[in-house]
Amino acid sequence: MISIEELISLFGKPYKVKPNVNIKGIEIDSRRNVKDKIFFAIKGQKVDGHTFLKDVFLGGAKGAFIEDNKYLNIEEGINLFVVDSVVDALGKLARYYLDKMGKDMLKIAITGSAGKTTTRYLVAQALSYREKVYTPKKNLNTEIGVPLAIFDIPEDANILIFEFGADRPGDIAYLSDMVRPKIGIITNVGPSHIEKFGSVEEVARTKWALAERVMDEGLLIYNVDDPFLEKRVSTYEGRKIGFGRSPHSFVRLIDYEKRSDGEDIWVSVGGKIYNYHLHLFGMANIYNILALISLFWDLYEGDINFLEEIVPKLRPPEGRLTLKKIPDKDIIIIDDTYNSNPLSLKNSLEVLSRFDKRRKIAVLGDMLELGRVSRIYHREIGREIAIKGWADVILAYGKDIAFLVNGASDFGLRDVHFFENKDKLLRFLMEYIKPNDVCLFKASRGMMFEEILGKFMELLDDK
Repeated sequence: MISIEELISLFGKPYKVKPNVNIKGIEIDSRRNVKDKIFFAIKGQKVDGHTFLKDVFLGGAKGAFIEDNKYLNIEEGINLFVVDSVVDALGKLARYYLDKMGKDMLKIAITGSAGKTTTRYLVAQALSYREKVYTPKKNLNTEIGVPLAIFDIPEDANILIFEFGADRPGDIAYLSDMVRPKIGIITNVGPSHIEKFGSVEEVARTKWALAERVMDEGLLIYNVDDPFLEKRVSTYEGRKIGFGRSPHSFVRLIDYEKRSDGEDIWVSVGGKIYNYHLHLFGMANIYNILALISLFWDLYEGDINFLEEIVPKLRPPEGRLTLKKIPDKDIIIIDDTYNSNPLSLKNSLEVLSRFDKRRKIAVLGDMLELGRVSRIYHREIGREIAIKGWADVILAYGKDIAFLVNGASDFGLRDVHFFENKDKLLRFLMEYIKPNDVCLFKASRGMMFEEILGKFMELLDDK
């Protein structure tokens, strides 16, 4: 994989150097197999990897990266590289490793406030019919996750698909400089993680760093209908393909028709109309497919007739607008538990609203990391639920979700319930649910609504 000599050339001579050892990989978690690996002692919010150095060396580690000198004299330790930042060292090594083994691989990076994981997942599925594709199985999109994804690349891959997330300004630039993708896809810009960014404009500036880093020789694929992206693209000098509903879109949605099991869409690409049968729900997933079509148009030089066979086979990742039908109970569950922000929540509620012949129940939790505007966004969406009839019933648990409940109640929705804990919500739901109901579960990742859904499914099965 990487030799001690290569590490020395990148980071200088380590403490207690032991050359010519066999290195089989890297590791950041002392609980995993560390034998013959280099350990990165990352200081997290709750756990400091330095405190496990003795354990990893007893487990057979061949070296470690540390940033605290007091651990230099650990008795079992060898090849201790002292750096200013272990996380930065991990990123530097990942970039070196990717350059070393991935020079002939096409690198694609996807970012956006919503839809980036699903777009990555769908693109990887579709490309796998023709190419040797690598994309991480887990959602590795951070300054730590992306390096871990890089070290897991198989040698036979010819296309690499990465996802870039951002918790603070500068994150996308950092990840883009590490990966240096040839193609960048920006799905949209919205108020996600706004607590750490301060404004949607700052979110847009951060996401746009991906466009700036593919400009010289690569391709930008972007959402024409997003005002934050459209404002920037007007002065963009690189090669680009825009998708959306706007007449300015190269890949343009002409029409769509909602079905009980997905969507039918008609898309204009290069002057020709294509019809696609989607087993995916909502306008957000339509945009994800438009991004996919844009990518395929460029990769296969306009020959995309084969997509009409592939697109109907695509399925979303678990927890992202996946339908679970329970025929013996005549109940439909919409599982969108993975995450939530204003853009994705509205899309999920629109999908719920199309089941107009069923009672529509929205089980909702907080949209996190919205900062000082959190209450405003929650209340506004509550108001829209009531006015637009997206749901007949709201069952809510969380903190700021109370403002969504108030907004819905103030604008006329009467069947609204707020719970102080998950157990009370679950007990109420089990008594309340009945045949012909459709039930949406949606909250931010930190609310762990997948646990509520999992328990609900178990109890429903026994009911």
